[in-house]
Amino acid sequence: MNRRNFDRATKVAIIKRATRPDRQPACERCGAVGVKMDVHHKVMDAMEVDKSRKLTADDGELLCGPCHDPITATQRRHLAKALAREAKHVGADKPKSQIKSAGFPHRSRPHEGRPPVAGESEIARRFRDG
Repeated sequence: MNRRNFDRATKVAIIKRATRPDRQPACERCGAVGVKMDVHHKVMDAMEVDKSRKLTADDGELLCGPCHDPITATQRRHLAKALAREAKHVGADKPKSQIKSAGFPHRSRPHEGRPPVAGESEIARRFRDG
């Protein structure tokens, strides 16, 4: 899974959008100022189907650590569930355990030891006896 990162110009555009009039970047969720900020993908990049499209400033937001961490944790859980669902759908998961039955019993051959009927071949006798 290759993750697309925001290029420098896109990050600058996101930070400018989040900057307050007093020239301090603020969290776009809670408005916190003066803490470590992260540029967050609004839609998790691993869930994007079309990765050929270039990322824009609308695809990201500037978040502080307390806002960013729970969102990322939730997205990771959703991604793990989606990947597990996909693996099950395509049949990549192996069975949970072996089949616990004893299997089919071996059939004894009733045609062995019987005298052949006059004019009947061995193959015909096998079909008749089943």
